[in-house]
Amino acid sequence: MAATVISIAALRRQYPSPSISHPARPPGTYCVGGSVCLSLNPRARPFPSDLELARALRIVNPTLPKVMARRLAEAIIDNNDGGDFEAAYRALRRALRPQLSKAS
Repeated sequence: MAATVISIAALRRQYPSPSISHPARPPGTYCVGGSVCLSLNPRARPFPSDLELARALRIVNPTLPKVMARRLAEAIIDNNDGGDFEAAYRALRRALRPQLSKAS
């Protein structure tokens, strides 16, 4: 599977104002994970579940193991929902790093 290349800098330019998830969120809002999903599919949910975000992370980084993708998706969402967007971006940065196979 070929990776879809994204960069955090490009995401931050295109989606500069992530917000926490709350029931009364206005249209047009999104979270850090939502920016990844929206960059892949403009019809994606702006506040994805951890499974949806983990799938998106594996599209942009096919070397990311499924378990790691899920853990990092959870970290991105948890940090975002806690209002710590920089920590969410740090978890995203880790998710974008190529992973070495154990056979290497």
